[in-house]
Amino acid sequence: MERETLFPEVRALLDARQTAGIVALSERVSPAAWADIIPSLDTAEVITLVQSLPEAVLPEVLADLAPAEAATILRNLTHAEAASVLGAMALHAFWNGSSLIGDFFVLYITAQIPLFIGFIFVIVAVE
Repeated sequence: MERETLFPEVRALLDARQTAGIVALSERVSPAAWADIIPSLDTAEVITLVQSLPEAVLPEVLADLAPAEAATILRNLTHAEAASVLGAMALHAFWNGSSLIGDFFVLYITAQIPLFIGFIFVIVAVE
């Protein structure tokens, strides 16, 4: 989606506090496109956007931002939100890094699958 059409649409959704519209838009827009428009938004708009984006999208958006901009966003999150985002970013980095370190399939079987099963157990136990 072109920045020229995306930016006005995002700003209109943010001005109207249309969380559902932001969520629907996030299904069509890449994290890189979000990262492209975030520097053009003011602080209140960025906070609203971050609160509206699905949790699965936010770590990828932060990864595409400049470190100073990502740090500013993380400072505006609650401790629980920031921990969740940083945990997702760490696991994503581990996943991407596992393809570069040693034998991918051995690491996948010995680390990724047990982590996945462990998280399933934790989620079931919490609920």
